[in-house]
Amino acid sequence: VKRPSQQERRVAKVTADKYLDIARAVFPSSKRGDVEMPFQYVQWLVTERKVAATYELTNLRVMINLAKFLFDDESSTNPAEGDLPYSDIDVIRLLRQMANDAKARSKVARPVSDVNHKWLEWEEFLNVVETLRRECSPRTKTVFSILSCVPDRQRTIRELQLGKTLQRKGDNYVIVHGPEDYKTGNVYGDRPPLVIASWVTLVLEEFIQR
Repeated sequence: VKRPSQQERRVAKVTADKYLDIARAVFPSSKRGDVEMPFQYVQWLVTERKVAATYELTNLRVMINLAKFLFDDESSTNPAEGDLPYSDIDVIRLLRQMANDAKARSKVARPVSDVNHKWLEWEEFLNVVETLRRECSPRTKTVFSILSCVPDRQRTIRELQLGKTLQRKGDNYVIVHGPEDYKTGNVYGDRPPLVIASWVTLVLEEFIQR
């Protein structure tokens, strides 16, 4: 996906396709009834996860921007004439109502969670990895094995290409990124190699052979 005014490199096609698949699953159309999935997700966050109103608002703002991207061609509003942008798109209008409600509540809400309880200790995470190695699919086991020693963005895992960004160096596999392969590459250039622990080599070899 490329826009005429785009100022940064495009993400890889496999990443763009995945983003669009997810976006279209969230918003099948711009009709009023297709705000149901986002609405149910936000309700789950509030009732089950007990998230703060600020977090609820952040999610709603993301959804609004996603809907703007998907349904830009369907809007005929003209901000130059005083129209509220995208106010003729049903799902955006409803999401804005939800966001305004969350924003009002966020101004008076107290913190709902203790940040110290949100993080796993390193040994706990390694125990999770070991459980996944025993019980989960080869794909899931491989992803978490890599993340246990290279805790990078999901894009890094999703766009690995054997022989290009994933290379065998002796007993280890190494993730090699040029400027186009990671988010801030246009700023920092070639990235130092990310060495995957040697114990993951067997896991990777098994997955590759499948």
